[in-house]
Parts: sequence; structure tokens; C-alpha cells
Amino acid sequence: MFGEILNRDASIEVDAIDALRVYGDSNLDITFTESDRKDLKQIEPKMLTRLSRAFGKAITTHDELCKELLPAKTKAKKAPAKPKKSALKE
Repeated sequence: MFGEILNRDASIEVDAIDALRVYGDSNLDITFTESDRKDLKQIEPKMLTRLSRAFGKAITTHDELCKELLPAKTKAKKAPAKPKKSALKE
């Protein structure tokens, strides 16, 4: 992130930790993905306090942070069961 020019027409990929440092800046659109989960769970707990102010609500655990930043996991839908054929003959 540092050393690259930001503009509205292009997006850049940065580490989750770097993105958290500027989270809350109204001039930036920051998006996290599931692949960022491991990095988000490793941030220093004191950073959670700063992020609480950016979110406007208490974030006290790494799980709360992940729930807030990452898209909800989609549950796999089970295929509908096929109707069983009856062994009875008419």
C-alpha cells in the first residue's frame, strides 16, 4: 500500500494489517475477503480498541472483528432428496 498511488479508477491489494491501519477513512473503500481471516485473527489486541472507535461499537475479540469485516459464510445447500420408488406393484 505504501509507495503506490491510489486513485478512484483502480484498486490495489494490500495486507489486511495495512488496510486496518487506515480503516475508517471516508475516502477509501476497503473490502476484506475470507482469505484475510488468518491475518485478522493475529492483530494485536490493542488495535481492537482503535477499531472499536472506527466501527462505533465495541470490538473486543478477534472473532467479533472477523464477523464485522468478513462476508458471512454461505451454508452449502443440500440437494433435494429423490423420491424413492415403491417396491409395490399395482
